[in-house]
Amino acid sequence: NWVFKQRLTGPGQVNSVESHFAECITMRDGLLVAGDRHFGTTNLIVNRDGAIFVYQLNTPTGTFSPLVSDSGDATRMGTAISISGDKIAVGSYEGTQVKVFQITGNLSTEIAAIDAPPGAASFGGSFFGNTGAVAIDGDRLAIGAIGENNSAGAIYHYHFDGSGYTYEGKLTSA
Repeated sequence: NWVFKQRLTGPGQVNSVESHFAECITMRDGLLVAGDRHFGTTNLIVNRDGAIFVYQLNTPTGTFSPLVSDSGDATRMGTAISISGDKIAVGSYEGTQVKVFQITGNLSTEIAAIDAPPGAASFGGSFFGNTGAVAIDGDRLAIGAIGENNSAGAIYHYHFDGSGYTYEGKLTSA
């Protein structure tokens, strides 16, 4: 049987009417990450930064403690999240960039900001890394773009070489 342990809420502004706290969540190896694409702005119509909030599982209590948070730069990040080891890949509502953060202790460091590759459709077109379309596994990163290939979708894949992510190719259904 499942037992309720805790209700998590984001800090301050996250709890406002315009909040999208936990719009996207993922959990792996004791880390829980929640996104909020409306966090970090005073104007709730434009220039929303977005943010992720990382929580660490406390054992044996089964509750979570805040570990770190990080915000975007008017890209409304937090609509797609994936975790692998100490890396967190985060997509954005704008669909133009995916960021990768490395968690060390209770600090996060942005180790990559990956723009949609040349030839990808612009905002409103490719939806690069939008709505759940990121997956990270070790040194590999896959980013979906549902608007590519005449809206049939595409997956862009990258490899981390120790200093950054290198574009390796594009997968389509055809």
